[in-house]
Amino acid sequence: MRIHAVILAGGRGERFWPLSRRRRPKQLLPLVGKRSLLQETLARMEGWIDPERIWLVASGPLLAEIDRHLDGAVPPARWIEEPIPRNTAPAVGAAAAMIAAIDPGAFLLVLPSDHWIPDVARFREDVGRALRAAEEVGGLHLFGIPVTRPETGYGYVEMADELPEHPWVARVRRFHEKPTPRRALDYADRPEMLWNSGIFLWRAETILDALRQHVPASRDRIDRLREALRTEKRFGPAAKEALRAYLEGSDSSSIDYAVLEKHEETYVTRAGFRWSDLGSWVSWGERSEADPSGNRGKGPLLARDARNCIYYSENGALALLGVEDLIVVRVEDVTLVCARERAQEIRRILADARERGDMEEHL
Repeated sequence: MRIHAVILAGGRGERFWPLSRRRRPKQLLPLVGKRSLLQETLARMEGWIDPERIWLVASGPLLAEIDRHLDGAVPPARWIEEPIPRNTAPAVGAAAAMIAAIDPGAFLLVLPSDHWIPDVARFREDVGRALRAAEEVGGLHLFGIPVTRPETGYGYVEMADELPEHPWVARVRRFHEKPTPRRALDYADRPEMLWNSGIFLWRAETILDALRQHVPASRDRIDRLREALRTEKRFGPAAKEALRAYLEGSDSSSIDYAVLEKHEETYVTRAGFRWSDLGSWVSWGERSEADPSGNRGKGPLLARDARNCIYYSENGALALLGVEDLIVVRVEDVTLVCARERAQEIRRILADARERGDMEEHL
């Protein structure tokens, strides 16, 4: 069965500020190696999914920057341009409609562009498991990561019993929002709880039907887009206008909230591959080896009585004295100092900067 990879590349990576910027967001940064996270995502597809079945979703200005970054690796015919940045539900709907028009019956593997997945062979194996289950039982499928620690930064998926004919695949009993620290401790002790990876697999037609069912306000726009695509037999002016109308008129909702949490036929594959969403400086720091005092990071560091700090410097040394549990990031024009426990709140600093109006060059 043919799989199309839909790479959601429109995120801003605000929790990685000041390294992540508007024109150079997180997915274009080489955070875990020499290649950027987006380049690593594309590399996972090599020799597995035909380049003609790889799609990128992002806003227009960012797509142009991505094209320069990838040196044209994904042709413009496989770009899905968002006139206004939206959440994942509109992006998935647009991609599903376009792919269903040219490849009826196709499956979509929906991927964030900025995750860390080093076990490529195991990743493909797990996708194969989910694909076999989806071919047989239908429905909407996602990948869940076994919980290894109490984590408040991820959403959770609660498994029901595994499907008898499909080991590692289970029906979803319930979705759980990002928990409090106390509840995260409870989740970490329950084997049926998994982290929601934000990676999905389904037939294009199945997710379109689910969007029409659970997001009735978008039903007419989806139908108009599909009709334009069928009529033109290509992505011409009418289809472009219908795509723009669909995206501009859609609410900014995640596919999890808009569809998956409401859909009865939702399944989760327990993943065997290592994974991180690299959602904050803390999760990035966990990918590097700690010094004897628990400090992790990149760049020259002089530390005395400094413990459990995460640091990054792209020019110059950092000196830490008598501090603990900090995040310290130094780039050319901005230095960030943040309590480690408040890493998820860095985007609030950006909101403050936007309100001031005199910090645009640093955003």
